[in-house]
Amino acid sequence: MDRTTILRWRDRLLAVALIALASAAAAVEPWPHFRGDLPYTGRTDRVSRLGPTLLWSARTSGSIVGSPVMDSSGTLYVAAASGHVHAFDREGTRRWAFATSASLFGSPTLAPDATIHVGDLAGRVYALRPDGTLRWVYQITNSGRDARVIQAPGIGPEGNVYVCAWDGRLHAFGPGGAHLWGVSLGGYLSASPAVDTTGTIYVVGYSDDDLRVYARRTDGTSKWTFARDMGSTAYGAFATYIKSSVCVDEARGRLYVAANCPDGGWFACLDLRTGAALDWRAFPRAIYSAPSVGPDGAVFFGALDGRLYAYDPDRKTVKWSFQTDGEFIFGSPLVDGDGSVYVGASDGCLYKVGPTGREVWRFATAADVRATPLIDAAGVLYFASHDSRLYAIGGVTRARAWRRYDARP
Repeated sequence: MDRTTILRWRDRLLAVALIALASAAAAVEPWPHFRGDLPYTGRTDRVSRLGPTLLWSARTSGSIVGSPVMDSSGTLYVAAASGHVHAFDREGTRRWAFATSASLFGSPTLAPDATIHVGDLAGRVYALRPDGTLRWVYQITNSGRDARVIQAPGIGPEGNVYVCAWDGRLHAFGPGGAHLWGVSLGGYLSASPAVDTTGTIYVVGYSDDDLRVYARRTDGTSKWTFARDMGSTAYGAFATYIKSSVCVDEARGRLYVAANCPDGGWFACLDLRTGAALDWRAFPRAIYSAPSVGPDGAVFFGALDGRLYAYDPDRKTVKWSFQTDGEFIFGSPLVDGDGSVYVGASDGCLYKVGPTGREVWRFATAADVRATPLIDAAGVLYFASHDSRLYAIGGVTRARAWRRYDARP
């Protein structure tokens, strides 16, 4: 047996021990939403010093756009475009699969009681028990309008479920499935709603060429609305597209949102209390990536030029940008406790980029990576790819290489 094979087996045996150790710790540290927390900061206090060694990959029933989530028992849930929700244990063994009526593009969302919520392109909202059985389902209808659900549901601190539909309506459901209200915001809603710790719901959408951000109370009434004309209708109707969800930075009283419009991409910083624009900056290419905020307040997002940007909202300047080998970045980044950033690109790679914008490592899959990864208590990363697989990566072989790439003073 050669040295490479010996090291590979050593890594895998150590990984089994790491995952077993993390299972107990993860019992109080679930990752219930595709951005990690209710306000969708895209940030975790966890740190991974492991290298990009494949621990396992599990095939699902179709390509995966959304991100995996994890409950307090360590079970992973992921939604596939085939219209199936899959559950896997920490070793990559499938526990069950649930078939919905149409394709799933968004991530599952876990409620405080571990109920799994997901919406499909037929406009149905599902609530599943942790064993994969149906708890309730609701069909959104609006006089024949397309009411598809494209992104993940949001969850309020009280357990209410919030869903944005393509027909421009925001819906609220009680924890037991009762439809509490539906409010028409106009235009199109294609992003996931974020919720802050006070229960305020933040929704982004578009109508013609207007970018719109809404802050709504738990009863659906308006707190504030921000609107801005993003371009000329000479480019055709609906030239502005909003694919990314908002990022709420409660500590600094800010909301971040990005947009695609006729002349490129836009990044906006709004006052969380009033909705007033604090910063408005143009970028050369469209931005579909939801922004993430780091420990020091820096904001990270990817763009359709294949670059990961680090933006300083205080100085209103780009701190650095990192060019991937992908033509596009559609997915949203994750920032860890050290300020390192993980992001997928259209070249099929998941990248780890250090706090100064230098590449630490990359891990290649067979197709575009749009899903935001999650990090467990042991530093193992879980993410999905358009190649229909869920991946777990982490190993000790590259730990020293990590320190060489990103040495600390």
